Amino acid sequence: MKKALLLLGAAALVCLLLTLSGCILETTTVTIVVTDYVCTGFTEDHDSENYMDESETIDDSFFLDLDTLLQENDLTKDDVVSAEVLGAFYQVTSGPSFGPWDVSGSIYVSVDGGPHVLVATYQIINLSGPMTDPVRIDTYEGGLDVLNAAIDQYLSADNPAMYPEITFYADRETGDIDPSPTPAEPFQMTWNGCLSMRVDFTEQYDVYDMFPGS
Repeated sequence: MKKALLLLGAAALVCLLLTLSGCILETTTVTIVVTDYVCTGFTEDHDSENYMDESETIDDSFFLDLDTLLQENDLTKDDVVSAEVLGAFYQVTSGPSFGPWDVSGSIYVSVDGGPHVLVATYQIINLSGPMTDPVRIDTYEGGLDVLNAAIDQYLSADNPAMYPEITFYADRETGDIDPSPTPAEPFQMTWNGCLSMRVDFTEQYDVYDMFPGS
């Protein structure tokens, strides 16, 4: 913003030096792109090879996180032209215990209690400790469509009470953790499932047209 104001000041000075001849004030609309992560935390604790259908259900304040993202960039929902999910990432934040482990799994999403739709999968990630950086995982169009429709609903909501509720499910079936966990060597870790978001918004600036009609 400071750079933009300096540019406007420079343009005004040129107009002044030109004795204001031919200088017309115009409004220019600039599209700005903000990208960031919105993350949901999961905790896992498996001590048996029989962990079929075990899953973690997280009712996260997904859209309150988006509110924070906008606030940190001095924006409101009215400023947003469009918003969409670009991709999914996986990051272990603590653990896993013992190991190393070869791990795979799937992430499903549900909106307002609707059907579970596959949004992401990850195949054979070798885990031996926390990850320094998130790892991109494969996403599926159907799950992204569900999320983006929920984002559109969020943008049109008048207040937080009208925000849709998004629930993520981290699902594993027997064989998704190798070697199999045991009571003596359980599989325990916490991790984040993160969505990469793109938010487009516009800002308007008054600029001087120093050469009108050209």
